[in-house]
Amino acid sequence: MNDAGATANEQRVLAQAYVWSYPASSYQMDARQYLRQAQKKLGDQLQAQKDAEAVRVAARAKMIQRAQARDLSLAEWRDFLRGMSQEDLLRYFGRPDYQGADYWVYSGAWTEDAVTHQKVGLQVTFNAARVISVAETAH
Repeated sequence: MNDAGATANEQRVLAQAYVWSYPASSYQMDARQYLRQAQKKLGDQLQAQKDAEAVRVAARAKMIQRAQARDLSLAEWRDFLRGMSQEDLLRYFGRPDYQGADYWVYSGAWTEDAVTHQKVGLQVTFNAARVISVAETAH
């Protein structure tokens, strides 16, 4: 039961098998306690995964909200758009102002230029319909 290489679920299964297989064992109380600990550990891990997923979903929703409000820095735009499809961009931001063969331009006030502190547009470059880079448009 105390296999350091075993996962929490494997340890729980081993403890449960011991409890069921050896009901008259002098180690039955220890096995039951170990089983409870293993079940608690597994439950805690599952809850932590659920909590982390809820936080991730909330953060993603907040990022989408900020993106739609055009309230992202260029670095945040790069992180947010990386790997998105053209369909994703259409869904979140509508049609671009200009479409090249492998890039789209969204004109207007999308992000702040680091030098001039003026709002500028974005140029989104694609490879096989997926975003590969994001840059500011010329002033």
